[in-house]
Amino acid sequence: MVKAMRLSMCAAAMAVAAVFAAPAASNTTAAAMPWCGADSLSLRTSPPISPGEQAYLHFYVILTNSSRQTCTLQGYPGVDLVGPDDPALGPTYRLPRDTGDVRPVVLAPGASAASLLAFLPKIGPNGTEPAWPPATILVTPPDSTTQLQTPWIPGGFTVLRQGDGTHPGGHIGPLQPYA
Repeated sequence: MVKAMRLSMCAAAMAVAAVFAAPAASNTTAAAMPWCGADSLSLRTSPPISPGEQAYLHFYVILTNSSRQTCTLQGYPGVDLVGPDDPALGPTYRLPRDTGDVRPVVLAPGASAASLLAFLPKIGPNGTEPAWPPATILVTPPDSTTQLQTPWIPGGFTVLRQGDGTHPGGHIGPLQPYA
């Protein structure tokens, strides 16, 4: 009887261990994939999505696996908007990160991941006022120091730049699968 109880307890312990081990096994698939470096990615943007929340305009910053092997991205890209030298803020506007769910995105060759970029256009009572017009978007993929670049979105949109002391006028979200 004692032997039967020990066997039952051992079987129960093994079943519990198997339940906790299963999620770890599924996460190792993404962890086993090589990271997508800047040399294996191409960059483009989507057209603006309008209207956004409040006065924000949105578009996607899209990273596509241009290599011949599957790779993984996770987190937030670094995004800098580059334009004319502003006397007070300089030529580069580094976008802060938004909050969001960060998960690994496994990219087969040709597959894409995207981050939603939001910005406040410079709007006045008579429409768009002269403001800071970015020319280039620089994107640093997660875990990389190499930047990719693409032209600013078409449409003549200008950006309301705000310093660190105010609520950010622009932000970038986490990478998500993109179809």
